[in-house]
Amino acid sequence: MGCRTRSAIFTGIFKLSLLVSGIVVGANVAMAGVLADIKKRGYMTVATEDNYPPFEIIQDGKPAGLDHELYELLKKWAPFEVRQQILPWQGLLAGVTTGQFDVALSAGSITDQRAQQLDFTMPTAEATYYYVKRKGDERIKSVKDLSGLPFGTQQGSAMQQRLPEVEALLNKLGGTLGRPSFYVSYPDAFQDLALGRVDFVISNVVPITNLIRKRPNEFELTPCTTTLIFGLMPVLSLRK
Repeated sequence: MGCRTRSAIFTGIFKLSLLVSGIVVGANVAMAGVLADIKKRGYMTVATEDNYPPFEIIQDGKPAGLDHELYELLKKWAPFEVRQQILPWQGLLAGVTTGQFDVALSAGSITDQRAQQLDFTMPTAEATYYYVKRKGDERIKSVKDLSGLPFGTQQGSAMQQRLPEVEALLNKLGGTLGRPSFYVSYPDAFQDLALGRVDFVISNVVPITNLIRKRPNEFELTPCTTTLIFGLMPVLSLRK
């Protein structure tokens, strides 16, 4: 599998501005319905994740990261009040589908399953999934070396949903999927990787790259030739 080209972030921002201006993109009935509810109520509720750097993070007690910056832009553009709820990923999309929040302004992979319940903006970043290992762990040189090793990923993530594909890939190479551990956030998984509680973590290339940039002596990114699956990340989603 090769590497997928990243989509421009400006595409997501442009569509976001159209949405909050009340223009129905592609005559989407769901968008029109949500906007009608917002205008009647007088405010929009936006859910944002709390710990998915570099997209979302709480830094020095304040929200930071790309999506929080987009939220600030949204507040300036919207012709109504915008209220933010910051919470763990696990409650984000479920809160949108049940009507607790109007939109989720967060980075999340677009999957067929999610697309049945949610509408997404156009992709804004690459969501190629890699595995990251401790730097210097010579046991792991390719995907087949992951066989039987304990690993981590985020609970409720697209990667958790697609673990059967990883298992099938390892089986094809003559191996087996090791014991999984599921974490509230990827930073928690990376910390357990550093401590040796898991031997690799499967995550999106963007947070992994961010991790290695900050902690280059602890972690190592796998080569592009060992990419596991593809996806695309939107900046905003809303219920159908």
